[in-house]
Amino acid sequence: MIVRMPKRSGRDAYREISKSSPDIPVIFCSGFDPELTQMPQQDRSRFIFKPYDSIDLLNAVRMTLDKASSMKKRKLNSDLTRTAAH
Repeated sequence: MIVRMPKRSGRDAYREISKSSPDIPVIFCSGFDPELTQMPQQDRSRFIFKPYDSIDLLNAVRMTLDKASSMKKRKLNSDLTRTAAH
């Protein structure tokens, strides 16, 4: 998600999306470093700086998806452990 967009900031778009899908992984991209201090710090968020090439983007996508998958597995295991304890 681009941090600066014409009609809505990436931060505002992220807030709206996360209301209905709080677990969605997001990759923010920006060419302006100071904007990152305004962005949400989520475990499922990753930042990539412009300019970036296809390898940078591919790596960011892979790491973001791997992290989201790992977190989902941990949550499932935790839920199963709680269910088994009852």
